[in-house]
Amino acid sequence: MNNVFVRVSTVLLVIVILTGDIIGLNLNNVKADTVLTSPLISIVGYQIKTNVTAEEKVSFRTVCKAPDKGSVITINEKDYIVKNLGTIYVKDPNRSGNHSNIVLSKSYTLLDSVPCVEYGIEDQAFKYIGKSMYRGTYLTFGYIATENGIIEKKTGYTSYVRTLTNMDSFVLNSLFVRAFVEAVDEEGNNVIIYGESASKTSVAHIAGETYKKSAAPNKEGHEYLYDSILHMLPASHPYYMDEPLEYGWAGVIS
Repeated sequence: MNNVFVRVSTVLLVIVILTGDIIGLNLNNVKADTVLTSPLISIVGYQIKTNVTAEEKVSFRTVCKAPDKGSVITINEKDYIVKNLGTIYVKDPNRSGNHSNIVLSKSYTLLDSVPCVEYGIEDQAFKYIGKSMYRGTYLTFGYIATENGIIEKKTGYTSYVRTLTNMDSFVLNSLFVRAFVEAVDEEGNNVIIYGESASKTSVAHIAGETYKKSAAPNKEGHEYLYDSILHMLPASHPYYMDEPLEYGWAGVIS
């Protein structure tokens, strides 16, 4: 199993909110093995770390938003109490930089509702694996937000993050990202409730948009994105850059 989806850290990152392509995933009408979704659970955007040392690898995280723990989510006139907040990451084999070439279907954002520890998979950062395998490999992992990952609580909602580190080998891969919560239904059963939408993105996309918008916190971070990520991409990649942009000039307005 790829250790990039095993090691997770809640390091301090530069806040740069960038949204990816959104895919609607309202599946409440599924009868067999019902999938619960709610518009109250969502992805806010992405953040990439730019204040790195020479020894550190590429790191990014997703900012999600969901009702506070203990809140009630009502779906089809049935109440569910929120227990924990989480984020799903899916590594797609597509490395072209074009999301239209994504290999996996939306169903890969669904989790096996049985926690990994019940399968004997312990001491991992993720709590769940996906329902589906791709060519004998799990590419879907569900992470629970820690207390260190809580960044804001406001008007009944919690904004939280989950970080992926050591992403150097996966800068090119398309990623599906989806927010979810663990909840308890009226009969006391543990369930998973997903956000209605998933997002398609990649580390290259996040780095490229951050760079083009001069959204790094300083000139050193701006240069890091060019030197360590964007200039290192294949020349055919949409976010490849062969000339640096001056920091502080965030594009042309026409």
